[in-house]
This record gives sequence, C-alpha cells and structure tokens, in this order.
Amino acid sequence: MRKTLMLIFAGLGTLVGVFLLSNLNEAFMNYSPELLKVTHRSNVDLKALTVKYPELTVEDTEKDIIRTPYGKSLWFATQLPSISGVIRANLIPIEPAFSMKKYVFELKQKLEHYSRGDFGTSGGYGSTKGILFKDQLKKMIPRTLTYLLPGLLFSILLGVGFSLLAFMRKSLGKLIDGIHMLLMGLPDFFVIVLIQLIAVYASRLTDKRVILIIQVGNEVPFLIPFLAITLIPAVLIYGTMRTAIGREMAQAYVVTAYAKGLGRSRVLLRHVFRNVLEDLLAIMPKATTIAVSSMAVAEVLCNIVGVGGYIIRPFYQDVSALPLMCTLLAVFTISLHGIFALIRKLLVVNTSEVA
Repeated sequence: MRKTLMLIFAGLGTLVGVFLLSNLNEAFMNYSPELLKVTHRSNVDLKALTVKYPELTVEDTEKDIIRTPYGKSLWFATQLPSISGVIRANLIPIEPAFSMKKYVFELKQKLEHYSRGDFGTSGGYGSTKGILFKDQLKKMIPRTLTYLLPGLLFSILLGVGFSLLAFMRKSLGKLIDGIHMLLMGLPDFFVIVLIQLIAVYASRLTDKRVILIIQVGNEVPFLIPFLAITLIPAVLIYGTMRTAIGREMAQAYVVTAYAKGLGRSRVLLRHVFRNVLEDLLAIMPKATTIAVSSMAVAEVLCNIVGVGGYIIRPFYQDVSALPLMCTLLAVFTISLHGIFALIRKLLVVNTSEVA
C-alpha cells in the first residue's frame, strides 16, 4: 500500500512538474505588465478613460502613460482603441527579464480559466475566431491513437519475436544483432527521416503515391508514423530481451531441460520466456515513453494535426492551451506506465529468502 501511494504521488508530482515547466515561458517578459502609452486626439483627456474603466489610473499626463492592473496591459491595449478619440494604446517595451510574479500571475489566470471549462483556443487572428481547444482535441486524440496504440503493440511483438528467433536460429541471430547495432547507433530523428525519404523515393520510382507522406485535408499518413513508433521501441525491447534470454540460457535448469531431451524452441517458449517476462515488463515504461516521443516527431515531419504535431501548422501557432496538451501527453504516458506496473504485479511472482 505504501509503495502504491508513493507511485501515485510520484505520478502526480510529474504531472505538476510538466504543467509548470510547459508554462515557464510565461515568466519572461519584454514589455511592462501594467503600463501603456496611449495615443489620442487633442480633445481627449486621459482621465476620461477612468470613467469607463475605473481600474485605470493616469501615471504620467505629459507622456500619456496610464497604469493598468498587473498583467492586464495587453488586454487593455486591445480594448482602449475602441473608445472614441483614442487612436491606439501601445505596450511599453522593457529590458527582457525573468519575473516570478508574472509567472505566478499567469498560472493563476490559467487555472481560473480551466476551472470554468475554458481551455483556450487554437488559431484565430484579428477578427478570425479561433477553434475551441476541447473541440479540436476530439479530432486529434482518435487521429493519434490510430497509429500510436497499434505501433506500440507491434513494437512489443517485433522486439520479443526477433529476440526469440535470434536464439532459435544462431546464424540468423548474427544478422539481427548487426541490424540492431546499426539502429542503436542512429539517432531517432534520423531513423524517422530515413523512413520518410524511402517513402518519397518509392513514390517517385513508381510515379504513383505509394505511401501518403504528409497530411492532405482529412487524409492522414499511417505507415510512416506507425513505423516510427514501432521500430525505435522495438530496438530497445530487442536488446533487453536478447540480454535477458542469454542470461537465462546459462542457468542450470536450461541444461537440465536439454539433458531430458527438450528441444531449443520448447525450452525458449515454455521455460525461458516465462522467466524473462519481468525484464520485458520492466523495460516497457521506457519503451512507451520513446514511442510517444517518436509519435510527436513523426507527426511534426508528416505535418499531421495530431496530439503531438498540431502546433507546427501556422493556423495553430496561436494556441493558448499548449501546456494542457503537454500535461495530457504526460497523463497518457503515466497511465500506460501504471498499466504495465499492474501487469507486472499480477504476472511476476517475487521470491525472497527467509531466515
């Protein structure tokens, strides 16, 4: 029970940390959070602005500078020009600085909006109204899961399957080990780009669109993100399982099984694999994290508006809910970690010596 509580607190702490770090940009400011310079016609008195907005005060009459409530200067800069006689209201530049006060203020504002069900908008410029984030999320999550979950499942099958095959067929095992070493030496980003380049050249050679490379309208690439999510975690799983199986193959019970006339395949599948299951479940949290990061990179390269790649499109660069998206990705990853931990607890029998 104590261990479970510690894991829950660790997960919650991770989520809070992700949310705080993803909002870190809010702590940097290059304009005054409470001063505005107002350009107005000569017949307009700055003090008249305080009639409509009592929270405003005149800071400097000669320089036409007014003071706003802290953190509201940007909002008032967009509202004041609507008053007759006010031409524009400009933010006052300051030397870039890190402000903990502004960071805390912005966090409080966001949490207040979230409590009201306002999770921000995506896109929207000038008079163009943005799309509600929660409405956009309903499309992005199913789109991403169509290749994330199958890719993660297939990576497990691929990693485990090839590790068993490498021990069943030693000559084939050397070839698989060589490919594994090559993929281990390549950066994840390079592997994904390589998959995309192969798809491009395959399409050029056949003069037909063999593989969809980028998202076009509602047509979303599947094979490229699927392979990216599959290959990179599979390489990690294969290496772990190869080492674990090699360790078990040197154990006395394997020698005994051979002495009784059992074949290599039967020993691997019925005895060894059962004992390396804990190694597989132990590496799965890390493999899951790699799969999620590979998904994000693949969506960016394929221009897919999914959970990990929606921000790369110009229309969505004005998103105000990016920290929430990062937190949702963390929730998904930690949830899978919890599932693997539960499976490990149910399937793996822990033994210890007693006095």
